[in-house]
Amino acid sequence: MKTTGRWKDVIGSRYRLVSLLGTGGMAEVHLAKAIGSGGFEKLVALKLLSPTSLDQPAHGDALQREALIGAHLDHDNVVQILDFGEDEGLTFIAMEYVRGFSLVDILRHLAAEGVSLPIGHVVHIVRAVARALDHVHRLTDANDQPLGLIHGDVSPSNVLLSNDGRIKLSDFGIAALSSEIAGQQAVAGKPRYVPPEVLDGTAQCQASDVYALSVVLYEGLSGAPAFTGTTSSELRDARARGARPILELRPDCPAGLAEVVMQAVATEPEARYATAADLLRSLDLEHPRQVDDSDQFRTFISDLYTSTRFTESHGELPATGRLGKINRLAPHPAATGEITETPTSRPTTLRFGLSPALSSDVAREGGQRLADLLTERLGTEIRPMVFADYGTLVDCLSRGEVDFAWTPPQAFLDIFVAGGGMLAMMMRNGRITYEGALVVRADSPFETVADLAGESAAWVDRRSASGYVFAYAEVAQQLTGAEPLLGREHFHGSHRAVCDAVLNGWASFGATYAMRSEDGQLVMSSWADLVPERADELRPLAFTGPIPADNIAHRPELPPAIVQHLITVLTELHKTAAGAALIKQVLGAEQLVYGGFELYRGLIVAMETLQELTDES
Repeated sequence: MKTTGRWKDVIGSRYRLVSLLGTGGMAEVHLAKAIGSGGFEKLVALKLLSPTSLDQPAHGDALQREALIGAHLDHDNVVQILDFGEDEGLTFIAMEYVRGFSLVDILRHLAAEGVSLPIGHVVHIVRAVARALDHVHRLTDANDQPLGLIHGDVSPSNVLLSNDGRIKLSDFGIAALSSEIAGQQAVAGKPRYVPPEVLDGTAQCQASDVYALSVVLYEGLSGAPAFTGTTSSELRDARARGARPILELRPDCPAGLAEVVMQAVATEPEARYATAADLLRSLDLEHPRQVDDSDQFRTFISDLYTSTRFTESHGELPATGRLGKINRLAPHPAATGEITETPTSRPTTLRFGLSPALSSDVAREGGQRLADLLTERLGTEIRPMVFADYGTLVDCLSRGEVDFAWTPPQAFLDIFVAGGGMLAMMMRNGRITYEGALVVRADSPFETVADLAGESAAWVDRRSASGYVFAYAEVAQQLTGAEPLLGREHFHGSHRAVCDAVLNGWASFGATYAMRSEDGQLVMSSWADLVPERADELRPLAFTGPIPADNIAHRPELPPAIVQHLITVLTELHKTAAGAALIKQVLGAEQLVYGGFELYRGLIVAMETLQELTDES
């Protein structure tokens, strides 16, 4: 739907409305373009107070509360809050746009088609949401005390499924703290997903979220509501009778999983799972994860979203664009001596974004230590910020909401297109490059890349330089004319998973990272780092060209004097024992150096090659 005309097409100078995604309650959610420097544009979901809520201060306060809660949630399976503000009387939240649809859309469509959501996909979705809830429920305050945060509205409509396979829990509009609602009898959320004891007057708690997710699990498997009724009284009666055995509705459901489901939706609270972690453990036990769960789900959901029947009723997803043209990769004037001024007016705070390649806990701890050292050296407070994914990190850096950040190669190109630049590259083993490696089992018959024609492949991620982009370009160039080029391909999400896939025979070969010395000897590899006990069972078949190392990038329009000061401090950190130790422990590098722009030419060529092959297919 197009915008209704009730709002301006542009919210200040920062957002341009594209279409209305949905309405409900006090707010409307619009698809919008975030507008930044250097021609930067990014699709976001913009939540605005509805016209009827504009003159109700309580609704504005609720939107602000949702933004403040969401800003503290840092998890891959939670929709990220990017911005909150007010412009000419319009209060808004800018959120990560999940390019896809909700679980309720999927279940309704499949029901209308007379088919069921595959069991493995249902469990995969619920696992992701359980991990999100576990993160939400474990959130602590500044004194490391549990907040007791409750989502309050876990339901299929708030589980978003991206076309690239990501699964996100959304809408913290009625989230609350356990301490705030103790003793309250008001019911928040959709009655169908509220525990029976809450309908009877017991206050909601974190276990209420777990129960709601359990009902989602039941509905995903059965294709029908666990309990039916239009009033609280009817729902109480339905719950008193108990949910219909899941095996009657889904005979192909494994018996162990069926037991987990029925325990999870039991009428008595003490019979259910108390925490999201408990539910997650039982799911893992009775329906073990498979190495290609993510890839199988990604393929399923992508095919569904592009199917004729689905697009006829739901429409096509908006395009998100491709890498813009890069005309020049060159040093910043601050690094070439063209800027000689000193920062006479330093900002009080600089924000440092951390790569999601680390776990949140490790990134926070290491990031804080590095930030403390930089604060000391720069004379300006450095505040570390951990992001759940590269997309959000790039968005925030491009829009100036982070001043500098640890970025992998492709993310740096995105930043450069938006007008940002480099502060330093990470040197490891005396080099500012590494390589991609095509690995096979040591006992496999493959000797050259030519032998891989038509064989199955294990990749890391579509944005992984060593785990896909460079490796695919290498394979495609050497197998030109082969038909088919490759057989079955899976994206496994991590270098460890790629190694496992090849070791266990799920793929003929995989792509991962490595580094060789000048005489060709391996000095670093994923299989030695991640599966040392089985490293001898893998061997490299071929290597890619050099890949630029991770770097520290800065936002567009960061004052040149600040850029110059940051470059100087970062590239001199290794000159003290404390600085060298911290670089090694946090960044896994020996030192930070400036330069290496020419290395990105190879990445650009690899990406262009990949894009051409994708377009042809």
